[in-house]
Amino acid sequence: MNSSILSISSRGLKNSSRLYLSAAQSSNLRRVLSPQILNARATHDITLFGVRALSSVSSAPKQPNNVSKKKPAEISDAKFNLYGKRNPDWWTGKAPQQGVCPGVDKHGKITSLPALNLSPGVTKKQIQDYFDNTWTLTEVLFSAFQGHKPFFIPPPHNLRHPLIFYYGHVACLYVNTFLLAKILPAHVNAEYEKIFEMGVDEMSWDDMSKNHMIWPSVEQVHAYRKVVYEIVCRVIQSIPDEELATKGITQDSKWWGLALAFEHERIHIETSACLMNEMPAEFFKFPENFPKYFPIKMPTSTEQTRNTTNSGSPAPVQGKDYPANELIKVSASDITLGKPRNYPSFGWDNEYGFPASIIKLPTFHATKYLITNGEFYEFVQHGGYSEKCKQHWSAEGWSWRSFRNNQHPTFWRVDANTSYFQRFIFDWVPMQWDHPVIVNYHEATAYAAWRQAHGDMKLSNATKSSASDKPLSLRLTTELECRSMRGEPARHISGPMQGMAVDPVMDFGSDGSHSMVESKYKHNLNLSYGSTSPVTAFPANKKGIHDVMGNAWSWCLDYFSPLKGFKVHAFYELFSSPCFDGKHHCIQNGSFLSTGDEASVYARFHFRPHFLQQASFRLVHCEADAQQSKGPLTVDTGCEGPFSTPTNPFR
Repeated sequence: MNSSILSISSRGLKNSSRLYLSAAQSSNLRRVLSPQILNARATHDITLFGVRALSSVSSAPKQPNNVSKKKPAEISDAKFNLYGKRNPDWWTGKAPQQGVCPGVDKHGKITSLPALNLSPGVTKKQIQDYFDNTWTLTEVLFSAFQGHKPFFIPPPHNLRHPLIFYYGHVACLYVNTFLLAKILPAHVNAEYEKIFEMGVDEMSWDDMSKNHMIWPSVEQVHAYRKVVYEIVCRVIQSIPDEELATKGITQDSKWWGLALAFEHERIHIETSACLMNEMPAEFFKFPENFPKYFPIKMPTSTEQTRNTTNSGSPAPVQGKDYPANELIKVSASDITLGKPRNYPSFGWDNEYGFPASIIKLPTFHATKYLITNGEFYEFVQHGGYSEKCKQHWSAEGWSWRSFRNNQHPTFWRVDANTSYFQRFIFDWVPMQWDHPVIVNYHEATAYAAWRQAHGDMKLSNATKSSASDKPLSLRLTTELECRSMRGEPARHISGPMQGMAVDPVMDFGSDGSHSMVESKYKHNLNLSYGSTSPVTAFPANKKGIHDVMGNAWSWCLDYFSPLKGFKVHAFYELFSSPCFDGKHHCIQNGSFLSTGDEASVYARFHFRPHFLQQASFRLVHCEADAQQSKGPLTVDTGCEGPFSTPTNPFR
């Protein structure tokens, strides 16, 4: 076999080795390397993470146009079959096959591995497995696209880039982080690492910024991904064994950049899936390797007599199609905020507190279940999106509703026969009334105000007081209350993590379980399923509350804010701090799509109130609210500078 020789010289290692690439691999590598690398003569010692080109090339071969002059519809991707099942050449890393890619079962379904434990003793194989699982999860998701057109069409709200950006962005982040960490000495493709570097915040709901960019073709980005995959594998193999054995990977290590890139990619698995959720279903086909949807409840023959369309769901009945909800007492507790700096898993900068804060949280009552589609249907039927209920919306929320002219949640559809459907990632399915409703913050707070005015939310029989017959004040949960509902975490009793809190997303595989729902934790989390599930599908915790982790995120009242002693990390300085602006609200507890750090008990994420994610909400009644001068006790209460300013209106 013809092959080209590339010299691998890993800094920090005693030995050098030679990597033999096939002629096709070598050609592919040169296709997307930066011109400044390819323009060098072989006598120049040009290295790219120790990859030294020994070709006699004296000038760069003709490069693919990084920004094509053709319109997306004219770009030819003839190399790829982008319809139906993907050909083997689609996979730039490990193909989703059992025994080939970690996390794939005997049916070819992939799910997420447990979060990577970075303790001393972590091995290159464990790091490589986690990377392969991450990379292939992305490619399984993107294998849903039917043809190249969906890659280039922005989402309907036009507030985000088209998905071709995210297909390239996650690969680009590895390179740019490796440059910051001084793992790589030069760009792979400087143009790509510029255009794919920065996504966009979702801005205002009426910021209709147009996507004028003409992006590289799917084939070009695919070639770039293939090279980046090979480079990441070489980076992993370059980590000194002794360093992993004695130190593991800590925030002070340059290899922290590896873990950061893994978790960044996992964030975009979820956000990309949500953007797909917003686009026409005909753009996609359920990927055969993606986790299956939770079994879909089809209308029964009796229900079908109530409407003429067999495929949709009729109006729901409480107690039959969805459970009655009630408020469960959660006793006062001390909540510790701040992930320990030495905790051996990756964390984003906003998760850490120095020192950890201990906050006394008063007793409150929270709904037993996340608010379901069935419960939210009552709001819709009472004119929740009409002028009749305008008083229940915030001024900004009503402006958003009016601008979008929404009559119900975005992921609902009602046909001419009043038959209801909901959108899963790739398909419209009959409405699952007992699943959590997916809405934005504006819709959630409007429902809470309407439900309070409606006066029908009751305390559970076990927690009723003499005043329980009075209408109850209702609101969304806070970040502190979400943590309280989970209860005090168990502690590791032995090993390198002795005394530390158990994080289920790291721990669930210790009993041999393949997914979170198969484990003792029973959470619809970490891509155990490819959809939400009924709020009654899994057991309540010891406090009597369901879905305290997973299924759908919970919107919180809190503005996203730093913990005490917050410090940015040099490898991603703008991850959190730009969003400490009083315009982003916390979301907690993860969704079915959340994996790795997103599914951690320490995770702290946030979005603007008009933004859609796989997020639902709970209602809370707290008598102590009236005693708080600034309202409910939230993490942003008394937030310390420099992030608390007149323009950052924390309470």
